[in-house]
Amino acid sequence: MGFGGKLGIDATRKLPEEKQLQVQTQRNEQLPEITYLLNNIPNILKIKVFELAPFRFVLLISASETNVSLQQLKEQIVRSLSINNVDVIILTDSFISLDDFESLIWYCLNNTDPGRDCTIINEISLNHPILFIDAQRKIKDEKRFQRNGQM
Repeated sequence: MGFGGKLGIDATRKLPEEKQLQVQTQRNEQLPEITYLLNNIPNILKIKVFELAPFRFVLLISASETNVSLQQLKEQIVRSLSINNVDVIILTDSFISLDDFESLIWYCLNNTDPGRDCTIINEISLNHPILFIDAQRKIKDEKRFQRNGQM
């Protein structure tokens, strides 16, 4: 099942002599679908869009805690998306800065178990599958999070 698995990724700031991946950050105004998400899904507080390659996007979504289930939130996001070039959606907590990339990666990776938190969305309305990662903190008392053998 993969519970408890970890992945090591070097997300530290790079020295000038180190090779760096050039990732373009898109402004939300450039993608009207993002404005629509922000205005129509009350749990979404902030979105940051990264273009990893031409027309290949990653959405970082900061969401507030809610009584809405994760599945309902996923469905709302996917239904609202008309961006055919989104490959990955990462959902994180509202108190995490989307502008501090190193801390964001650290936080997301430490709150993600691939067997539990990563799902492939393969809707007929989409041109291709989307990887959805729930990187929000998992609290024992939350209704939406239950762990087998949890004390």
